Amino acid sequence: TALEIGQFAIVTENEELNSYLEAGVKVRIQQDVVGDYADCDNISGCGVQLVVDGGYNTATDGMSDYRHPRTVIGRKADGTIVLATVDGRQEAKDMYGMTYEELSAMMMYYGCEEAYNLDGGGSTTMIIRNGNGGFDVMNSPSDGGQRNDANAILVVVPEMKLYVNEVTD
Repeated sequence: TALEIGQFAIVTENEELNSYLEAGVKVRIQQDVVGDYADCDNISGCGVQLVVDGGYNTATDGMSDYRHPRTVIGRKADGTIVLATVDGRQEAKDMYGMTYEELSAMMMYYGCEEAYNLDGGGSTTMIIRNGNGGFDVMNSPSDGGQRNDANAILVVVPEMKLYVNEVTD
């Protein structure tokens, strides 16, 4: 059977396992983290690596030639992290999304030595804390609002508090 993007199959001749694989049964696929990442508390997966050693990576996952809303993370040579969202699927607002090649070019323009495509589409949302202690959505999610997603990259910076004890010349 041909599989489409986002699908997977379990094929086995093991009768006991097949007895658990009836239609509608939920299956959880899990893999232990080993090696350099074994001690990590949290890991977020990504899609295709877009930029490798400062250059365009031609790898694809079948979604590279289509313009979609995108979420991307990159790293500059000095260790600076670059996060970006690209709106799409909203032609009436002139928001078309990007292909992988366009996304790679953007990340290289901003000096990234490596960059990764993250969960995009309707999940592409950037939220920033405003000056009133609340949060504002900074982009235009293609679903018309925020999705309830199970994954996110959260950057937390404590609020700066400045205390002045003494003013002198």
